[in-house]
Amino acid sequence: MATISRIISGLLLITVLAACLQAPAQVTMENSSVHIGLVLGPGGTGDRGFNDAALSGLLRAELEYDITFDLAIPAVDDDIHSILLSAVESGNMDLIIVMGAGAPAEALADIAPAFPHQRFSHIDSELEMENVSAVQTNWVEQTFLAGVVAGLGTLSDMPFANDYNTVGILVGMDTFPMRKGILGFEAGARLVNPAIEVLVGVIGSFSDVCTARTMALQMHDDGADFIQSIGGGAGLGIHTAANEAGFYSFASGANTNFIEPDHIAGTALRDVAGIVFNEIGGFIDGTWQAGLHVSGIAEGAVGFDTFQSNVVIPNDIFQTVGELYNMLVAGELVLPSGSDELEQWLLDNAPNLR
Repeated sequence: MATISRIISGLLLITVLAACLQAPAQVTMENSSVHIGLVLGPGGTGDRGFNDAALSGLLRAELEYDITFDLAIPAVDDDIHSILLSAVESGNMDLIIVMGAGAPAEALADIAPAFPHQRFSHIDSELEMENVSAVQTNWVEQTFLAGVVAGLGTLSDMPFANDYNTVGILVGMDTFPMRKGILGFEAGARLVNPAIEVLVGVIGSFSDVCTARTMALQMHDDGADFIQSIGGGAGLGIHTAANEAGFYSFASGANTNFIEPDHIAGTALRDVAGIVFNEIGGFIDGTWQAGLHVSGIAEGAVGFDTFQSNVVIPNDIFQTVGELYNMLVAGELVLPSGSDELEQWLLDNAPNLR
């Protein structure tokens, strides 16, 4: 069976900058009919993930539309509120795009109501405001298929699989999207392997590569042979650990399997570049709307990609992945929306695989 693979061209703009050297910065371009502001998450560019993908979507829009932009890179979470307030008070932003949950959401929730005529797009949002397009992807669906691969892979004869029947997931921060990502990964792993243990860790940062590496090595020592990363730039430490200690990892967001192709078994895809591009395009063509917008596998916003990975995943695992993918697209399988639903969901759905 062919692998489930979706190649998103132009998804990455890779700028190799050490996170510890990042400082608040702003690039301004003038004289355009539409002016866009983009507020990235702390850590800035070079994360080969969330921030790079957002910037890639912005630069694609610059090529295809008549726009200029301001780019803001906060050094730490505490900078986001002042950066966002300055952007609004400048009076020249037609649309401000804010990336990430947690501190960015808190800043936007405080500022947006005070400026009702300013339009915002917020990625990874639960906000419901009259001037905010709150864009969510289905994080549960995004990590589910990677969980399936991990759950079956740990029982397989893949070279780095061990006998502990344990897998893990490391997230950058304890936020709403991260908890959904954990839920999806655990649901996938436990659906196909009811006896599996799923270890969970919170790095405490989306840019702390060293801590992520240390935690991944410890998780591997505790038995995990497949570890999902949802750590942003910090995830590079997880993939480095996989190479050092000999286990498998999964990337998330843009396809970054090429970073450690012998150890990254696949990417839990999310088309952040496409989301940013579409928000700008919608603003320009008049289809932009405030409100909550959610998309998942059926809409092509998330998926699982093995392109550029050298890891050989057994065909029987891919067959199961393909069957579950088709069920999700057809609406025949609906994943749990909260951790309180997981146990009953497993009881209801596990028999369908046998």
